[in-house]
Amino acid sequence: MKFINREKVLTKRLILRPIEETDFDNLLDIFYSEEVKKTFMLPDFSSREDALKLANRFRDLSRDNTRFVYGICLDNRLIGFVNDVSQTSFICLFEFNSFIKL
Repeated sequence: MKFINREKVLTKRLILRPIEETDFDNLLDIFYSEEVKKTFMLPDFSSREDALKLANRFRDLSRDNTRFVYGICLDNRLIGFVNDVSQTSFICLFEFNSFIKL
């Protein structure tokens, strides 16, 4: 199955776009969030390097036209991501503290 191209998707307040290396600090905040871990199976990383391996995987998947993986940005800051879990289901995660200013 082929999804849409890797262009940005713009809404009134949010941007959906491929994940970039400049997003990694924010992505790692999401990976380490205890709130996120309650609803999304993430490993307990033994090191920052292990977490960065997963961040690199997300970045690579967000560039793959056969996958649906996008970073969700507010004010040009990554606050979450949406990704395909299978061909028919999707999951969306946010770093909850980002919504205080919405």
